[in-house]
Amino acid sequence: MVNLNNNDKQSLLALAIKAVRFKHSKLIGDLLETFRDMVDEAVRVASEQRITSRFMLIKTAYEPFKCYGLHTYYMLSVCEVACELIRNWRRKNPIH
Repeated sequence: MVNLNNNDKQSLLALAIKAVRFKHSKLIGDLLETFRDMVDEAVRVASEQRITSRFMLIKTAYEPFKCYGLHTYYMLSVCEVACELIRNWRRKNPIH
């Protein structure tokens, strides 16, 4: 039996990442690409206007996102993902 110290255990936990590859239709691929583009746009708008609130981002980005022609739920999800990306980036980079 191998004895591991705490650092070794953490290293092993970091290596335990599972990725699943799956095939999807072109329609789903197009939808995912549109979603990614919308998230990029929302992050850009939030960083330019220094928006940190999800609700303020929704209010600001709602009109421009209407041109994508997607259901409102997708727009709300995009803003939520964008705010989480920004929040996580700020936590990892406290001096920005």
